Amino acid sequence: MNNSIDNIFKEKVSNLSSIPENTLWTPEKGWDEYQKMHSKRIKPFSKLVLLAASAAATVAIIVALSIGTNIFSPKTIIISSAADSIRELLLPNGSKVWMNKNSTIAYSTKKSGEFNLKLDGEIYVEITDEPKAPYTIKAGNAIITVKSPTKLNVRAYPNDTDIDITVRDGSVSVSDNILGQGLALLVTKGNYCSVSRINNFAFATANTNHNYLAWKTGKLIFNETPMATVTQVLRQYYGKEIIIADDTVAYYSYTGSFNKESFDNVLVLIQSDGNIEMSMDGNVVTFSKKTVIN
Repeated sequence: MNNSIDNIFKEKVSNLSSIPENTLWTPEKGWDEYQKMHSKRIKPFSKLVLLAASAAATVAIIVALSIGTNIFSPKTIIISSAADSIRELLLPNGSKVWMNKNSTIAYSTKKSGEFNLKLDGEIYVEITDEPKAPYTIKAGNAIITVKSPTKLNVRAYPNDTDIDITVRDGSVSVSDNILGQGLALLVTKGNYCSVSRINNFAFATANTNHNYLAWKTGKLIFNETPMATVTQVLRQYYGKEIIIADDTVAYYSYTGSFNKESFDNVLVLIQSDGNIEMSMDGNVVTFSKKTVIN
């Protein structure tokens, strides 16, 4: 067409580059509708009115399309804990959250009440009231859905190969972002679930780790626990590198408890048990079988 106003409108509509998925409107359809509405020649004075209307229509199209995009998404709140301290929070929906060291959460609440929380690190959550809207925790590739009053611990540090979910009270459903909710596992009180970051494999079983909340309580309890498990717990709690030099040491059982003890004191107490000797090279501690001198 030779009509310059028509060309202006056609150019504006054609330049719309951000159109949400599943939107039936297209620039071509918009242009066709325009032609049907304005197929007759318009008087010069009316062209000015049409130019203003065309600009307004373009803005209206952009606003209408934006409703389906992130422009009007709920605000996301990001909170992090320090490298040397635990942080306690009360979220707007009434949930209580304890954040382990070096942890970050990002949460948002929609107008419908739907609550979404993303985790990098470790948190313990207490949800005392039944959620009235969808309540979801995303940690790595794990999707945790809460539908009832629940207390749970979620560990998902970026370097962990697995996401660990332990339910202290209540229940949650756990799935991964590949398989989706159709294959969700129901994890109930006293049980534990692990989701692999590598192959998206998930399983649930009874929780046998009595120290999963040691980071929050400061208490470590071992009852005839294999030394391989003891060193694993100490690595996570103190952030230290511990090596077992002798395979037989890994099967030694140890019984003892500690309450906010320093790492050095714990090593002294374990070594005093009589079967193990330790050596330290920088930040690396090596457990080995005690040498018996006749």
